[in-house]
Amino acid sequence: MLLGQVIGSVWGARQATRLDGQRLLQIRPLDAALQPASSARSASSGRPSLVVAVDQLGAGPGDLVLVTRSSRCRDLTAGPAIPTKDVVLAIVDHLELDQGEAG
Repeated sequence: MLLGQVIGSVWGARQATRLDGQRLLQIRPLDAALQPASSARSASSGRPSLVVAVDQLGAGPGDLVLVTRSSRCRDLTAGPAIPTKDVVLAIVDHLELDQGEAG
């Protein structure tokens, strides 16, 4: 799973049939200090610099979201017919950081 910030929607004139009616969001993963992950850090950590995820919760630009990157979680939440592993699981209302962990 990853914590990220919604930066916009993704639209396509044509898409896989099983994505019909699904909302797609572009999400920028955040690092432990809640800063956008830089390209250099993302490349070295294996984390993507941007993620496109199915959203069935109604998140919008600027929202912090928790995204699963697992087919098992996708199956239990959005359903196995969705042709991606990336699904918004939660819109984060509040987050507490242990200052010792944040860097």
